[in-house]
Amino acid sequence: MTYSSIAFRSLKYEPKRYLLLFLVASLGIAMALSAIGLMNGILNAFNNKARIYYGGDLMLIHSTNGRLGWYNTEETLDLIEPYFSSKNFLISSRIDYENKETYLFFEGESLKQRKIKGVDFNKEEKLFSTLTFLDGSRKIQKGTNGIYISTVTAEKLKLNIGDNVLLMLKTVNNYTETANLVVEGIFQDSSLFGANVSYLDLEFLRNLVNYPKDYSISIGIFTNKKLTTSEICSIQNDLNKIFDMYEIVEDKQFFIDALNTAKGKTALITLTANLENLNFLILAMHIIIYIIIAVLILIIAIGIGSTYKVIAVKRTNEIGMYMALGLSPKGIIKLFLIEVFYLISGAFIFSLLILLIITVAIKSLDFTLIPAFDIFLMDGKLLIHPSFLQIISIFVIVVVTTMILVYFTIRKCVKIEPVDALSVTE
Repeated sequence: MTYSSIAFRSLKYEPKRYLLLFLVASLGIAMALSAIGLMNGILNAFNNKARIYYGGDLMLIHSTNGRLGWYNTEETLDLIEPYFSSKNFLISSRIDYENKETYLFFEGESLKQRKIKGVDFNKEEKLFSTLTFLDGSRKIQKGTNGIYISTVTAEKLKLNIGDNVLLMLKTVNNYTETANLVVEGIFQDSSLFGANVSYLDLEFLRNLVNYPKDYSISIGIFTNKKLTTSEICSIQNDLNKIFDMYEIVEDKQFFIDALNTAKGKTALITLTANLENLNFLILAMHIIIYIIIAVLILIIAIGIGSTYKVIAVKRTNEIGMYMALGLSPKGIIKLFLIEVFYLISGAFIFSLLILLIITVAIKSLDFTLIPAFDIFLMDGKLLIHPSFLQIISIFVIVVVTTMILVYFTIRKCVKIEPVDALSVTE
């Protein structure tokens, strides 16, 4: 009979001995997977809202005579379209208009807008479909006066979809301009990326604020995958054959501050560079989650390791029998470690079922009532998404850590003479 079959028989015929260990391991692994999956879900939702807000996974911004912006957007898009299409990337131009005297008026009430963003909705329709709209939304057609507003704006002005609202702002020439807009969508976001931020058609906003006909602030580059540092560097090198590229910066503000000395240069801005002021929060989240996971794994390992010492002592007669049959202490330790592996493997499979239950339960809860929590929600839900690699990694770490601790706790218990072991009364 092999080590594997003996270990399996021990677990099969003495289930009560291992039940508590099985439950502790299952709950611990499920909680660890839930924690890392929750972090993934939160960061995915956060990054998606950042992509919408900043306009791309990557951005191309340009210094023209010391000023930020592209004055030949269509020509530039035609120039780079073949390159990005070959990589299945979408490119789209954007305008961010930020003016302290930008207001929305409705039925005698007014609300200051922090930013008005001009978007090509024909190109970015799929991206904006990931926002959670109240009562649905209607697509803003090119050149029309539709507007997407946040729930913060809608609640303060008591606006509904289809209402007409007045926008008043200062143009680039410092003239006061007004426009009647139709609310085509109200997106549920009261966070940094949504509060007092509205979206208009690119062409409509360009004409309204009196920007040049072919002008845009940035060109967004959208992809469905997470780009590695080497891939970003490769894109930078390829674009350097088309533009005079500025070095990759860790913070977009570095390029903004260097506009006068970087005349004629183009910068490739990553989402991380746009989020520089928030990256410490993301780092803190990673640290907290990994500490929680480490604590859970240690609880599992220490719990099983210390309990197995008691199990080994109670199985002294069994150990003596194995030794009388010719098994060495190393062989007996191997037998126990195989038992541990089977125990954790079974607990791991059961933990996936627990994880599924936790995922469904959390997804059914309404977190939209928590102020500013929308930034972490995808389609209004808090999602748990552990990756396959993370699942396997946690399993391997739990197995290795636990088996190491079990080895060190039982190695002295099995070093006894067969006669002494068989004489012990359990």
